[in-house]
Amino acid sequence: MKKSYGTVNIAFVGPFASGKTYMSKLLVQELKRRNIKAHKLSIADEIKRLARDLFGMKKKNRRLLQVLGAKMRDIDKMVWINYAVNKIKRRNLEPFIIDDLRFLHEYSEIKRNFPNTITVKIRSSKDARDNIYKRLYGRKPTTTESNDSTETELNKIKCDYEIINDYKRESAERSINIMIDKFFTKTAKKR
Repeated sequence: MKKSYGTVNIAFVGPFASGKTYMSKLLVQELKRRNIKAHKLSIADEIKRLARDLFGMKKKNRRLLQVLGAKMRDIDKMVWINYAVNKIKRRNLEPFIIDDLRFLHEYSEIKRNFPNTITVKIRSSKDARDNIYKRLYGRKPTTTESNDSTETELNKIKCDYEIINDYKRESAERSINIMIDKFFTKTAKKR
């Protein structure tokens, strides 16, 4: 398989409600505005599809997704990241923006298969995340949800770049524009 050099991929890392999906969507929109195509995807896309198909999940059920993901990883630790990597390669989805890198083995596989991937840690206050979570789910996260490996292992990932999310649109847009100028503008000029 041909490797793409000069293409930058982004993988966002951060705990629940830190703004990973929001920042990913904002990044894809701004790249599109600048005529740079990028594909947004989630490692958990297939978990969500299975939860809808097998368990009738209508609205996001965080605990169901955590348990389903973990049970499948018990069978094959690499199941979700292999699925995502194969999907990227099969559909030629570079450059890509991943909104949910959470495990060290996912990090290693993404970096091994796509060494041109920049990992971006999103930092935000726990109180703000709890409030966002409450707004989304009608309650604060349980201790079990907060202590799930999907929330704890990500702290071991050494990221290439960091953004602070204060949940203000103008700050998010500024952070995204700085990131694009730092990582994408240089590669766009090389093409």
